Amino acid sequence: MRRLARIATVVAATFALAGSAYGYWTATGAGASTVTTGSSVSALQLSSASVSQRLLPTGSASGEVSATVTNPNSFAVHVAQLSLDTTSGTAGFSANAAGCALSYVTQDNGGAGWTFAPGNTSLSLPSSVTMGTGAASACQGRTFTVYLAAS
Repeated sequence: MRRLARIATVVAATFALAGSAYGYWTATGAGASTVTTGSSVSALQLSSASVSQRLLPTGSASGEVSATVTNPNSFAVHVAQLSLDTTSGTAGFSANAAGCALSYVTQDNGGAGWTFAPGNTSLSLPSSVTMGTGAASACQGRTFTVYLAAS
């Protein structure tokens, strides 16, 4: 008799737990929510900075692009890569780059990109500019502007 009572208790408890679990996992609900976003993202601003790596006519990336990045937003902005903006300047370089056989290697910070906090950040892109071996002698000692596009 005790055995039958135990079995009945176990069966009753099993059904009670199964019913609760069924109710929990199959229950649905309804509700409403609203989400707002902050203000639109303002463009980052780049200004020139001093350069410590000289550009040489070696045909390999030896020149450094240095800039100060200003983030006018109240939040950090992530940039995946910096590429040459061929729509600005003369094909992406200042006019005095004509005849200097310059090229720019798209930068992505090793695949991680950059996250710019609000305010000013110094940015250095070593070995990002190449001057070809056929560059004119008049290119020696010049300072060039490199126009970049962020994405």
